[in-house]
Amino acid sequence: RFDLALQLKDLKAAYELAHTAQADEKWKSLGELAMTQCQFGLALECLHHAKDYSGLLLLATSAGDAGTLAKLAETTSEAGKNNIAFTANFLLGRLEVCLDILISTGRLAEAALFARTYLPSQISRTVKLWKENLSKANTKAAQSLADPTEYENLFPELQSALKAEDFIKEERENLPPASEYLKATPVGDRNVIEEMLSGPVRAPVNNGDGDEINLDLSDEDLQDVDTEGINLDDEEDLLGD
Repeated sequence: RFDLALQLKDLKAAYELAHTAQADEKWKSLGELAMTQCQFGLALECLHHAKDYSGLLLLATSAGDAGTLAKLAETTSEAGKNNIAFTANFLLGRLEVCLDILISTGRLAEAALFARTYLPSQISRTVKLWKENLSKANTKAAQSLADPTEYENLFPELQSALKAEDFIKEERENLPPASEYLKATPVGDRNVIEEMLSGPVRAPVNNGDGDEINLDLSDEDLQDVDTEGINLDDEEDLLGD
């Protein structure tokens, strides 16, 4: 009866039969049919019942559904499906969780490289864990790993990377809606350090009490400044009195 309902594309009947049988294969088959019929809510429920985590990841990323991704990340972490958990968390900008997944699964070399790329503040911690683990098999190789806290000269751009990490952290924690995708700069085309350094121009101004106030002049049109009555070519000290 279930197969017949699928062939007839009778989603309601197939759903009732799948709910009665509670078989993963039936839920998965119904979920696939629901997707072909653009019944994505039903497809989501079916794939969840079927524990089809790959299908859920595909559906969530295609729809730009951060809520489903977050739920999937939690579910797969509990189920030990580390690859999908890592991917879901990475897409959500939860880089610290991704790093913890790599560490907890013993992928310490990958964890160190991940930290070097995305979380420079965690490099030292991951390198120490990597060295401790590697020293059990190859002491010489472990000693060749450089910790930035001990060999700052080998990491000349580390301070800039640390500032860039803080600079982009708020962006990671506040994901834009999926509808903004076409307006976003591709990740591969971005240079976070350059973005950080090319921030708004700020001019220091003294408030009269010895304190400086930074005025943001980046949005001002200097042509709109009222200079009537002021001789800009006058060599006299305008503030002399």
